[in-house]
Amino acid sequence: MTGRRRWLPAFLVAAFLFLLLLASSPVVHAFRLVNRTPQQASHTRGTRSAGSNRGACGASLARGASRASGASDTRGTRSAGSTRGAQLQRTRLQMAINTAAAGCPLDTDVLITGVGPAGVALAADLERRGIDYLLVEKASSPREGGTAIGFWTNAWRCLESLGVAEGVRKSYWQGERLRIGTAKGKELTSFSLESCDGGPHEFRYVMRSDLLRQLLQVVPKQRVAYNKALLGFREDKDEGVVVAELSGGQTIRCKALVGADGVGSTVHKLLSPGQKPANYAGYQAIRGVAKLPKGSSTPPFYTFEKGVVNQVWGAGVRLGTFRMSETSLYWFVTYNGPQNEAGRDDDGAALLQKARSVLAGWDARWGIDAILNATPAQDVLRTSIGDRWPKPLGNWGQGRVTLLGDAAHPMTPNLGQGGAAGMEDALVLGGRLAAALGKGEVGARVPQALRAYEKERGRRITYLTLKSFAFGFLLQLPFAPVTFVRDNLALPLVFKPRSFLSHTKFEAPDAPPPLQSKEAKKKTGMFSFL
Repeated sequence: MTGRRRWLPAFLVAAFLFLLLLASSPVVHAFRLVNRTPQQASHTRGTRSAGSNRGACGASLARGASRASGASDTRGTRSAGSTRGAQLQRTRLQMAINTAAAGCPLDTDVLITGVGPAGVALAADLERRGIDYLLVEKASSPREGGTAIGFWTNAWRCLESLGVAEGVRKSYWQGERLRIGTAKGKELTSFSLESCDGGPHEFRYVMRSDLLRQLLQVVPKQRVAYNKALLGFREDKDEGVVVAELSGGQTIRCKALVGADGVGSTVHKLLSPGQKPANYAGYQAIRGVAKLPKGSSTPPFYTFEKGVVNQVWGAGVRLGTFRMSETSLYWFVTYNGPQNEAGRDDDGAALLQKARSVLAGWDARWGIDAILNATPAQDVLRTSIGDRWPKPLGNWGQGRVTLLGDAAHPMTPNLGQGGAAGMEDALVLGGRLAAALGKGEVGARVPQALRAYEKERGRRITYLTLKSFAFGFLLQLPFAPVTFVRDNLALPLVFKPRSFLSHTKFEAPDAPPPLQSKEAKKKTGMFSFL
């Protein structure tokens, strides 16, 4: 009897939290930023001086080279152009980069650091708006690794606005239903995505490398520079520019610097020294993509059904699966553990074994052995799940410097909104920059545009980050009273799918028509979506 009384407070608290969160998703607005508000830190200026030899180095040549073929190449509709013109454009840009590498500054309106989905989406948006920009990446090429990203309706609206949605979606199956079950094989609920308010809805998992490849097709190759790491920057308020220093001794002067370089963002570190890239949420995620033989019969498991998003809940452990295509199935496992357990050098075979151990004893209807046996070790990775709670009004940048996507607001993946939020950021920021730079900058127009972007995005990002954290926290609780309330009271009696996708509502800002690909076409809620 004494033992039961000890469990009673936890049981009642868990019941209250689940009933409240399931009944009304906006309740997460009540969470306060206690002990999670980012530190205030002063802007770190670049440690090197860019010098005062701008005129001597021929700034007009650098600007002309970065713009290459002029405004007619970056505004409105584009003609096919001649091969000679394209070669001249590349030659001019290379001349400018060589000059900058020798110690002379290269000018551009917007400098974007990081060739990830969010950074390239911003580049694609600026390209169609006719804004001068340069995209730099410290690696030698676009990242080919990584796993799949879950994209809901709001992300697809962004991709449609950029003109790349069809190229991305054609290779991946669409999700139509969601099934939630338990480790013991019990189905708790199953519903069509079209039963949710705000339809029609779209959900697909896409490979990160494929997404990046499609986005880069609308960004001219000469506007992307690899092997260029950002070392530091300083703002010259008298001239109204940011002077950015890159590896190799190159200096770039820009009217706006955008850090889109991921969770471990260099720009964020320079803006807020000492602040953690993300706050650990207490659990790890192992993710992989199983390879299935083409034309083979579908295994008789829940997890292999076409169009069904599966969420399986255990005690402090979750499994998610989705059939991406005829030959691929994405899966993830989350489990509680110390942060130092994850690392970039994780061995794939060891991770598969770890997944088997945390899922040991789960019902065979989930097909766990079939999934893990079909997953190549090189296609498995592990990450520590964390987030960084932004201020409700944004303000993650300073002066002419701002952040984008995970660099600004890493969030837990429990709503499947991390990648989508970066896409939204890109379109909103692109519109703000176009308004500030389109007719020539006057005074503090660019800093005002950046603060307006941060304020607009801050409210939505705060909502998504807190809601995602709250759901992940509750679903990772391993206590028997909590899982009993979740599986037997909260979900069956209270949960209604109508508001399940309320957080995916997003209207892309007005923008020019999307550009055509630069490459010739070939003839031939509350649940984790990591």
